Amino acid sequence: MNVKRGLLAALASSFIGAVSAFLVISALVFGNWLLKDTHASEREFDTRWLATAWIVPAIGVSIYLGLAAFATYAATTNFGFGRTLAIIFFVSIPLTAFLASLELTPKRIKSIDHPVLYPSEIAILVLPPSVVAFLLLASRE
Repeated sequence: MNVKRGLLAALASSFIGAVSAFLVISALVFGNWLLKDTHASEREFDTRWLATAWIVPAIGVSIYLGLAAFATYAATTNFGFGRTLAIIFFVSIPLTAFLASLELTPKRIKSIDHPVLYPSEIAILVLPPSVVAFLLLASRE
């Protein structure tokens, strides 16, 4: 197993995933401004919303891309990145849905200030794809 190569690939893929999530969400917001006649108050609201709205998708994308890159490039044999990403995604999404259905996270009420992510939400985001990626890596060795 080539851990150094896997970690470098995971770091690069995670960075690319976070940046791409930010760019996609920003493009959707700015594209909406161009296509519709928006007022200054709407643009101000969108700008404030954008300051925190991209964080959770960026974390999710970077987790999946980073784990797929690690599972692909840390293995001694050749496996495709896209195939590894698809396996991790399609196996871990039902596991994530199951963990989310257990309602481990407090419900978000508008009158209460909530953190961007609760620790239980971080665990729900990280654990299923991590388990799948490491089981996949172990099966490839």
